[in-house]
Parts: sequence; C-alpha cells; structure tokens
Amino acid sequence: MIVIKFIHGQIFSRFGCPKAIISDGVTHFTHCQFRELLRKNGVKHRIATPYHPQTNGQVEVANREIKRILKKIVRLNGKDWFTKLDDASWAYRTTFKTPLGMSPFRLIYGKLCHLPIEIEYRAL
Repeated sequence: MIVIKFIHGQIFSRFGCPKAIISDGVTHFTHCQFRELLRKNGVKHRIATPYHPQTNGQVEVANREIKRILKKIVRLNGKDWFTKLDDASWAYRTTFKTPLGMSPFRLIYGKLCHLPIEIEYRAL
C-alpha cells in the first residue's frame, strides 16, 4: 500500500505516467492493487532478475557520470557533496545522451523535461 501511495502521489502526479516500471519482483510490486494501478494508467511492468544486478553496466556508467558532475560542482575538500547530490542527479537525468539520442527523462516519460517555475525563476 505504501508503494502504491508513493507511485501515485509522488511519481504520477509530479512527473506523469511512465511507459514502464522495472522492478526486481519483490512482493511490493506484485500486489494486485499495484497491478491494477498500472493497468488503469497504461504502464507496463517489467521484472528484472534480482540475482546479478551488478552485471548490468548501466548502473556503473550512471554512477560514474554523477560522480563526474559532483566533482565539478563541489568544493575541493568534497565535504558538501551530499548537498549537491540532488542537483547532480537532476543534471544527469535531463542531459541529452548521444548514444540514446535523448535524455533519460525523455526515454522514461516520453516527453522533454521542463523546469518548474520555482527553479527556473528563483525570485518568485
């Protein structure tokens, strides 16, 4: 039930419905109410193998890119990295990737990412 509230309240209402959700098949994602929520919104549920997630190199590439972004925006001592992590992950998600031909945000949600007015114009 907590997963359903989070997906519906935080993900769908804030970013829109994704084309697919990939999970590792735990019971939170196999509940009948969760399947019904996905069916109503036209979202496909894909299940990845939980045995060897480290064999997928995409996670390592993403972490390496986020680390590279953090190195550019934190101080030399690196002690304030946790305050800039949200900005770095947002920058990674919205940056155009050449091999994909689009940003990861567009790949997931099928539309371009637009900044909320509060972020774009901080004076408001």
